[in-house]
Amino acid sequence: ASNSNATGGYLERAGNELLVRALGRIKTVNDLKAVVVKAREDRPVVLGQVARVAEGAQLKRGDAAVNGKPAVLVVVSKQPGADTRRLTEDVLSAIESIRQSLPADIRIIPDLYQQKTFIDLSISNVIEALRDGVLLVIVVLFLFLLNARVTFITLTAIPLSIMITAIIFQVLGMSINTMTLGGLAVAVGELVDDAIVDVENIFRRLRENSQRTVPHPILRVVYEASREVRSSIVFSTSLVVLVFVSLFALGGVGGGGCWGAGSVWLILFLSLHLLSSP
Repeated sequence: ASNSNATGGYLERAGNELLVRALGRIKTVNDLKAVVVKAREDRPVVLGQVARVAEGAQLKRGDAAVNGKPAVLVVVSKQPGADTRRLTEDVLSAIESIRQSLPADIRIIPDLYQQKTFIDLSISNVIEALRDGVLLVIVVLFLFLLNARVTFITLTAIPLSIMITAIIFQVLGMSINTMTLGGLAVAVGELVDDAIVDVENIFRRLRENSQRTVPHPILRVVYEASREVRSSIVFSTSLVVLVFVSLFALGGVGGGGCWGAGSVWLILFLSLHLLSSP
């Protein structure tokens, strides 16, 4: 109650009204010592008579420790939509630039906790799953086709489609993250599915053409064989894409992940058919 200002009306002097104010706002330690804590027998007892008043440190909201020793924890939070990995690299670069100007007894540990570490670990796990999926597809294709040449031609759909997807992502400014890599890992089997049907039918038609008395031109045979299965490939792949369209309605992180993975599927679908078109 002592730390406040109050009004006291006004005084008339020489035809003027002078405002009366009581300034009780505490500004210094001495002002705090003069605060009345109790009035006894008309004699005020001030804070400086019953306590030692001095400036001290501000109360801590929490303590931090590193390796069992007291420390100061500085948290850098990113804005929504910012690239966590790029922001982390920029912050580390800024820390290195000021490290030389800091006192010798200050030690900075920037890798104490970084979301970039967990993101890199997740991406590494997805890449391993993508690698294992590709190897499994290679083995299964060779066992079923029993032809190394046809298997190799079919597998070219994977790197070419992924390369076109990366180019489109770069042009559109989209990032390759855990969700998009997960879409790639799931789409590996679908990538070669259409290529198997197309290449196997072409291989069969070329073998039949080689047994003719007067063989047709090879390019014509390839075109006709590819056109035979084109409508079936388009409709079958469209059904697979339509299955995932309903997931785009999800909200939050799940919805964003579905949009990221779904965009990979759609781009791969378009790039695969562009590559396989005659």
